[in-house]
Amino acid sequence: MDSNARSDVTEDAAPTSPQDPSTTLPPDTLPADAGSLVVVDASGRRPIAVPEGRPISIGSDPASTIVVREAVVPPACAIVVRAGPGWLVTSVDPANPIRILDDTGRSRPVLDELGLRSGTLVAGATRILLEPPASGS
Repeated sequence: MDSNARSDVTEDAAPTSPQDPSTTLPPDTLPADAGSLVVVDASGRRPIAVPEGRPISIGSDPASTIVVREAVVPPACAIVVRAGPGWLVTSVDPANPIRILDDTGRSRPVLDELGLRSGTLVAGATRILLEPPASGS
C-alpha cells in the first residue's frame, strides 16, 4: 500500500439541519433508524451514522462522501444506501467496481445492485464496514 494512500470522510453537499444525524454523533445519540458504516484505512477507523435512504458516495472524487485517495479507485466507485434493515450497494464504474468480502475473506466485484444486511466493502486498501441499525428496523 502506498504510504500516502488514505481516505477522507467528507460532508455531503446537501446542507444539514440540527435534526439531521451527522457523522460526528456518538452511537448512543443516533436516531433508532440510523445504520452505521465504519471506514477503516491507514489513518484509523471512522464511524458514520447513515439515516435510511441517504446515499453515500465512495470514490476518489473530492465531492464523494467517502473520499479514497488511491490511484486504483475511480472518481465515482460506488453508491451505498441504507434501506430497511440493511444496505443497497451499487458500483458506478463497471470497469472498476467496488468489491465485497465473502464469508471466506475473498473479495469479489459487485457487478449488479446488491442488497445485504451487513458486510465489508473494499475500495483499494480502504474497508467500509456496513452495520445494520441497532433497532433492526
